[in-house]
Amino acid sequence: MKKIALVSLMAFEAIGVSAQKWVGVPENRFAVTVKIDSAIASEPQKMYMYSMIEREMQLHDSISFDSIHRVGTMHGYVPYEYNVNLLLQRRGPQCVPIVVKGGDSITIHIGDEDDGFRLRYIDKVEGSSSTLEMVRYQHRYDSLRQAYLNQHNLSQLYNLSDAQRDSINAIAKKEKDEFERYILEYACTGKSV
Repeated sequence: MKKIALVSLMAFEAIGVSAQKWVGVPENRFAVTVKIDSAIASEPQKMYMYSMIEREMQLHDSISFDSIHRVGTMHGYVPYEYNVNLLLQRRGPQCVPIVVKGGDSITIHIGDEDDGFRLRYIDKVEGSSSTLEMVRYQHRYDSLRQAYLNQHNLSQLYNLSDAQRDSINAIAKKEKDEFERYILEYACTGKSV
């Protein structure tokens, strides 16, 4: 445990991150326990937890995984509810965003099906209703966006009559309006409804 604390402190010093802002403010402390499946843990690697707070990169903590050690807990401080990202060094999703606030104790499971180098909104999360809300928002966002793009792409076909093109454009406009309304509603309420 002392080694982990020492390595974390050395990492903070090495990149010039100022973690002192929230030291001594225990109500802003949070914990994230990560469980990973065997394929992702097949080779030793580190996971980093970081965020961008007030235009500064904040490295909160890091842990190491291997085929034997597939569960670990990281800790950090945030001034208020905030997005934090998990980044695996070698194998797994490129970036896993979660939403944390002071006092949270979150558990997230990253499965072998989540392996791949892209952003993943993982819904296997306990202890963070805000993260689950963000996941629901993102899934609905993706669905609405795809519906709009499908209609838009249909309207680009060459062999359509003017009436068919107008009909498809009307549907595409309706899909786009619903998509934009959804984005605005989430921005105003924070609810994925």
